Amino acid sequence: ACRCPLAPPSPPLRAPSRGPCHGALRGRVIRLAAPGEAPEEAPGTGPAPEAWRNFRAQLIANGLKVVDDDSQAVGVGAGADGEAIAEAGAKGARRRVAPRNEELLKAQNEELWNEYMAGAWAHRGIVEAGGLVCRMPLPAQLTYLMRQEDAGGQYWAKQLRERLMRELPEEDAGSRSRAAVFEAWSRNTAFCYKLGERVVEEGLELLSSKVVGDRLDPRRLSEAERGLLTLYAS
Repeated sequence: ACRCPLAPPSPPLRAPSRGPCHGALRGRVIRLAAPGEAPEEAPGTGPAPEAWRNFRAQLIANGLKVVDDDSQAVGVGAGADGEAIAEAGAKGARRRVAPRNEELLKAQNEELWNEYMAGAWAHRGIVEAGGLVCRMPLPAQLTYLMRQEDAGGQYWAKQLRERLMRELPEEDAGSRSRAAVFEAWSRNTAFCYKLGERVVEEGLELLSSKVVGDRLDPRRLSEAERGLLTLYAS
């Protein structure tokens, strides 16, 4: 998922329309009730999902606009001329922003300034106004947490770990220990992603059973269910 803070507010939570697993959540616009408040229909404000998909497609196709050393606007990204970029890189040319912004960056954070001067443009950090925020797909997040000690203490990552344990092949006599087999299979990223999708789908089915009249009241959910709802909606 890709979000830009400059874009209009996101539309109300809308379950994806693909697949039969989402049950009553599919195609519904719901509003989460605050404590002490009865849930109600959310107004149809914000851009349509199709408009947001078009924005992302244009961003991928055309890239971002920056200023080169000659103060001319140029495009960088997937839509830019690959040969021209390679040639510029071979000559040591570096895309730049306004000099005053470079000075401001150096004054605020010299480490990030060094990354910028070396050609890096992305880094981990808190959300900033005007920044581009990228989020891993939910199955990827669960896979990452599952590989941590105690699954990072996250309930759904633990569910993924248990699902993977059940999927392991039966050991033959004298073969590796079950822990070693688990370690090997947990490094199969594509397989873990598939299992993660199943865990998420089953969790969403559980949430679907709590929907009453197109409304989902978090007060009726368990702590684990609220955690999945937060991960899914954020």
